[in-house]
Parts: sequence; structure tokens; C-alpha cells
Amino acid sequence: MTNSKKKNTNIRQLLFLAALALVLIFFYKYQQNWVLFLGDDNTKLENEKMNLKKENDIIMTKINSIMALEKLDKLAKDKNFTPPQKDQIINIDMQNYEEKE
Repeated sequence: MTNSKKKNTNIRQLLFLAALALVLIFFYKYQQNWVLFLGDDNTKLENEKMNLKKENDIIMTKINSIMALEKLDKLAKDKNFTPPQKDQIINIDMQNYEEKE
């Protein structure tokens, strides 16, 4: 009986070690996948941050251009400038101008 008890004990120990090894491997792989998942989310959030920053810069540029026009209008009123007549206005097509250079 002592040999069969030793065999049972050895089998139980081996099964316990095998189960423990499987659990450790599972957690190791789980952590690797979790890190990849978080890295992917981090990349997406960084891209979104860059897009929002670009959009913010564009909006600030528009606001500044509007403010500059208001300042120019105020300056023109202060200096008593008159609006230009139709024959004094020259329109330049910048798209064609840039392509030629």
C-alpha cells in the first residue's frame, strides 16, 4: 500500500504542477495581449489628440483672421477711410498663381 500511496501522491503533485504551469502560462499570455491592446488604444488616442490639435489650430487661425479684420475695420473707421470703388478692386486668383510657380 505504501507504493500505491506514493504513486498517487506523485501523480497528484504532477497534476498540480501541470495545472499551475498552465495557469501561469495563461496569465503570461493574457498580460502580453493586454499590453498590445493598451498600446493600440494609446496609439488611437494619440492620433485623435493630434487631429484635435490640428483642428484647434485651424479654428484659432480663423478666429485670429476675423479679429484682424475687425481691427482693420476699426482702423479704417478711425482714419476715415472710404470703401474702394469697383474700378479700384483687383482680384487675384491664387490657385492659378501658385501652380505656375
